[in-house]
Amino acid sequence: MKNSPLNGLNGLKAFLETKPKEYHKFDPSRFIQIYKDFKNAFFEIQAKVIHVVGTNGKGSTGRFLTLLLADQNFKVLHFTSPHVFEFRERFFLNGSIVGESVLENAHQQLQSHAFSSACSYFEYATLLAVMLAKDCDYLVLEAGLGGEFDSTNALEKTLSIFTPIDYDHKEFLGDSLESIAQTKLKAMSSLNIIAPQQELVLNTAQKIAKEKHAKLILVQNKISKGVMDYIERHHLAHFLAMNLEVALKAFETLMPCKEQEVLKNLKPLDLIGRCELLSPNILIDVGHNPHSAKALKEEIKRIFNAKIILIYNCYQDKDAFLVLEILKPVVKKVLILELHQERVIKLEKLKGILETLGLEYALFEDLKENENYLVYGSFLVANAFYKRYPKKRD
Repeated sequence: MKNSPLNGLNGLKAFLETKPKEYHKFDPSRFIQIYKDFKNAFFEIQAKVIHVVGTNGKGSTGRFLTLLLADQNFKVLHFTSPHVFEFRERFFLNGSIVGESVLENAHQQLQSHAFSSACSYFEYATLLAVMLAKDCDYLVLEAGLGGEFDSTNALEKTLSIFTPIDYDHKEFLGDSLESIAQTKLKAMSSLNIIAPQQELVLNTAQKIAKEKHAKLILVQNKISKGVMDYIERHHLAHFLAMNLEVALKAFETLMPCKEQEVLKNLKPLDLIGRCELLSPNILIDVGHNPHSAKALKEEIKRIFNAKIILIYNCYQDKDAFLVLEILKPVVKKVLILELHQERVIKLEKLKGILETLGLEYALFEDLKENENYLVYGSFLVANAFYKRYPKKRD
């Protein structure tokens, strides 16, 4: 097997390495033409497309909806990003991460057409998702960092879901909350589910909906007993409850149902690194912005009821100061997990932020059994920690 083309998805991996990274500048009109070429070469997708857009909670909201649909015996592909360990984690097909041979086969089919070479990294991942969803009833499609100009927005949608929208990726989406919201909300389809939002975001959504003659279904900012029972039964983070409420509203919009009935046998959330308790004293989360930091602060109080040691690092485009300022009341020390990648914040800059905030810090070396930890800052931080302590996930 060592030299097999399927071993580790060598063919696909080598191809993706030729592509600019996901945050590379792109031409918004390019994928529209690529997708037209794809449909001419292959097929017009028959699956109902559910588009998930927002800043926080896209992955868990999409997966909750996927689990709800699968529980009703629908064939579903959930496309999400980024991944923690392997690229194939992005494709959750009929109850499990897609197999290497299935993904490689989809890649080989796409390779026979010139438009594959024109794709960016994320655009190619989107095409793979469409290929894999050929025989599905539903394709739950998570947008990348944007909305309106995202490759996922080129598909005809049955329903759009907007999770909480907040500041993030300012260098791509704009410096103001209004500009970020507009970019994401302009991906609106004719029927839309809106999670509880800040007033400015909600006002923007209503304005765009009026312009597009689109229907908005607002999710109320309250958690039902059935949802909270499910969250506690499966020992999930309490902030995930609202994401399940949003998924339930989407599910109810697609088909009438009784909440208690659909929640009774619903499988637990199975996404890596979404407020995952690796052991009684280690919590890990792939979040990276102020909104997620606020939610995690409350979760730390609930789980540990004591200050924790934060194992942290982040990308240079993130608001590290605000994130750390939010977490400061529940942090007694920060351990910097060194990451050697171009987009990661410079070590001296991170140290300066910690000093300004008056947070004690050191470089991360090891864990102590008598301390409580939060591993946090990005998918990259989670990946580095998991690789260092693989036994924690067993």
